[in-house]
Amino acid sequence: MWITRSGKQFNSYVNGVVTKNWTADWSYGCQDVMIGSSEDGSKEFFPGQISKVAWCSGAHAAGCFPTPALTQLWTGAAGTAAGQSELIKMPNKEEVCKIYQGHENTLDISGDYAGGNLTGQPVMLSTAGCANAGPLLTMFSVGPLYGAQCNIGGPRHSTGSFPTGNFRMWITRSGKQFSSYVNGVLTKNWTAEWSYGCKDVFIGSEAESLASLFHGQISKVAWCTGANAAGCFPPTLPTNAALATD
Repeated sequence: MWITRSGKQFNSYVNGVVTKNWTADWSYGCQDVMIGSSEDGSKEFFPGQISKVAWCSGAHAAGCFPTPALTQLWTGAAGTAAGQSELIKMPNKEEVCKIYQGHENTLDISGDYAGGNLTGQPVMLSTAGCANAGPLLTMFSVGPLYGAQCNIGGPRHSTGSFPTGNFRMWITRSGKQFSSYVNGVLTKNWTAEWSYGCKDVFIGSEAESLASLFHGQISKVAWCTGANAAGCFPPTLPTNAALATD
């Protein structure tokens, strides 16, 4: 079991499955943490055995000891600043589909955003056609909008404010629960019931034309398994981990 905290947002997981989401504004003093019993004996002993307890920095949706995620990666240059002149597809379509068609995944995208006129909703990621809709990520005045092509399965959702300049953004999905992060900061939580067909994912433009080019440059796109609160490329070991085993 593990419990994550990001600001006021808490999530609990048991055997890898998210069991609860809630908000709270708890502040803690610095106290000894007793394992399996209370210091004054006012609480009963844990009915069984506790063998490992760890605290680690970061809201890790895979816990303090994540297993390596299955990742599909594109690196290159897409968008206006890259002088994009041809359609760019995410490679390994079938493997990418397996990830984003699942209900536990993360989209991780990096680049440099130039801002500017948002008429036509400049594209970060798109898919072709409305039948068996695929994922869609476009820019808008309220921030990037994420959802499904043609809004199949419900409207796209704003992922929150978005800065100009260098950025790294990731969006996690755990069942119907979605969260977006920009430069390591949680920007939005929402629920949706999107189901995706298997589509080619186009980077930096509309799927069938070079319309609505992204304003700036996209340099890296990754899809990975698991709702990873640290994105598809977390530290190899969580920082500041405190571990007790017995």
